[in-house]
Amino acid sequence: MLREDALRGAISINLEMLETKEILMNPVNARVTAWLVPWLADPRFEGSEDQFNRSWAGRAKINGGATVPFFETHAMPAHGQDPIYKALGMHAPVGAQVNNWYRKAYNLIWNYRAANRSRHLDERLLDDTSLAPAFWQHSRFAHIVPDFDDAMFEGEVALNIVEQRLPISGIGVPTVAVGQSGPLQVRETMRGGDAQVTNYGIGMSTTTSSPNFFWMRGVSGPGGYFVPDIYAEMQQGGVTISLANLELAKKTQAFARLRQQFEGHDIDDEWLVDMLMSGLSIPDMALRHPIMIADRTVRFGQAKRYATDAGNLDESAVSGAARVNLNLRVPQLRTGGVVMVLVEILPDQLFERQADPFFMTNDERQGDTFKHLPDALRDTLDPQPVDIVLNKEIDTDHASPNGRFGYAPMNWKWNASGPKVGGKFLRPAANTSFDEARQRIWAVEQVNPGLTQDFYICRSIHTKPFLNEVGDPFEYTAMGNCVLNGLTQFGAGLIEATGNYDKVAEKAPVDRIQAE
Repeated sequence: MLREDALRGAISINLEMLETKEILMNPVNARVTAWLVPWLADPRFEGSEDQFNRSWAGRAKINGGATVPFFETHAMPAHGQDPIYKALGMHAPVGAQVNNWYRKAYNLIWNYRAANRSRHLDERLLDDTSLAPAFWQHSRFAHIVPDFDDAMFEGEVALNIVEQRLPISGIGVPTVAVGQSGPLQVRETMRGGDAQVTNYGIGMSTTTSSPNFFWMRGVSGPGGYFVPDIYAEMQQGGVTISLANLELAKKTQAFARLRQQFEGHDIDDEWLVDMLMSGLSIPDMALRHPIMIADRTVRFGQAKRYATDAGNLDESAVSGAARVNLNLRVPQLRTGGVVMVLVEILPDQLFERQADPFFMTNDERQGDTFKHLPDALRDTLDPQPVDIVLNKEIDTDHASPNGRFGYAPMNWKWNASGPKVGGKFLRPAANTSFDEARQRIWAVEQVNPGLTQDFYICRSIHTKPFLNEVGDPFEYTAMGNCVLNGLTQFGAGLIEATGNYDKVAEKAPVDRIQAE
């Protein structure tokens, strides 16, 4: 789309899944999205329409500064060496200078989606030539996050320390010279009343004037050892909490929730977020990032056919197909841009070894209620409605079953919908040996899954269910028509030259009367 262009059109995409050995039991989905990438989204323009227009006009972005080239070019690689251009069917002589906007738009779209999915996904370079990995669509785990803001739930209240130096009891300097020279082992108190022994490279001096000469009070601790009995006096004018600080914590919590609406996705600069939090208006941000204009997801249908020759009547093959229709609409766009349609095809990720919460419930109690069952009163009063998701709850065969997988809203597992794959298809581990029955399930699993990049994107996938395990398993054909309305002026239709003008001109009078 050129500047001031508007677009309308429709695209029909036919998708074919190449032959598999059996009808797949888990669905295979194709997600088709259409994106508009305004030219202003190029980081070279820094989101400034003034700089964008200066570059368009060939002017420096500041007086005396360098001019930002509006189009960047690069040498066309050998045919088939650039996967993006190969997928788009782009042609140019090898070595010719070509515009890099198609490649840049593709990577800008992926980076924008990655920023919306998780901050733990690495951005792609804008000149990356490889095809980007597809995004998993496991909606059942969309609520699990690797970390969360605890203060958003509980808030934080500042304490006023009245006495800057609090009195300490249980430690002091003795008045007699009793000590030990050389390295010293000190038993120190830890949280929970336990004790640990630490070797210090100093000794206790035998003189009362040495800074290494001290005395402390001890009490009998776990295991019969003595541990320090040292306390700070905080009751008499030590620490106070003001009502103003309580109110401040409430307001901070409210504004933190407001700030969460601005961060991470459309607005990446902290100073812009600060302006919004201050109630100031900022320029329109819509044209500074890719914009989704269409989104459809379809499921592949499958059909099995058997061989017809007498010797192979038991042989069969399964083919699959799907179709997507997209309607595209883009209003008049002052910056111009690129419209790109992406196709992502992935099977449903099963996570078939999820722990069934009721199956794993035991008789352990917490007070007068069951610890592992929901309790309305206890859960309502919980100031931090968050559950730790353990690895074994996602995969019972995990090598670190009690490790933390992530965090989820309280009682998330009672709203889960994990599949049950049993019978001859039961698979107790992710790395088991070949099983012919499992060819009906396209399971793409990670050994010891975690909230890594592989949880969000599919960086590798096997093709074992397909008859051809080496070639591309899918093909698609896109057909459509788009109409652009803008400022482009087109000439009138041409006809083949027949000399009609010259023949008529021969008969036209050429003499002119001269005025005297």
